[in-house]
Amino acid sequence: EKIICDFISSSDKEFKYIIAPHNIDKSHIKEIEKLLGETSTNFIKYSEATQENISQHTILIIDNIGILADVYQYTDIAFIGGGFKNSLHNVLEPASYGNVIMFGKNHSKFHEAEDLINENAAYEISYTDDLIAAVNHLLIDDRLITAKNAAKNYITKGIGATDKIIEKLN
Repeated sequence: EKIICDFISSSDKEFKYIIAPHNIDKSHIKEIEKLLGETSTNFIKYSEATQENISQHTILIIDNIGILADVYQYTDIAFIGGGFKNSLHNVLEPASYGNVIMFGKNHSKFHEAEDLINENAAYEISYTDDLIAAVNHLLIDDRLITAKNAAKNYITKGIGATDKIIEKLN
């Protein structure tokens, strides 16, 4: 969250951001708001968002459970949690929507993460500078589109994998 908030505060890019923290306790949401800057009015919580006020904000903070998988359809890049201290969260959900995926360094036990890196559809991020470099790289020519297509293609190639495994087992 700190890397993302640092990126947002230092970026001159006109992006829209969605922050979906794992912990949605009010105190933790307040911590995120502090990271974004207490005087910033650029963010709104999902619980307070309406069709009328959402367009006035650049940052949407998801403060409820159960909608993350649906949110990926509105994004191009997803920074997945869990790869810094704990195990990596699901990378296949955002990939299925064609998101370029970014995550922390603790992903070696997750072959999908490794595969997506090899397909140029994912990036390992350790510091804010890594995130800045990856985003800047993706903004050159059609690299973002190419990476998004690589993520979708990875998912498409895996369709039917369960049937193949069951067939081998039989």
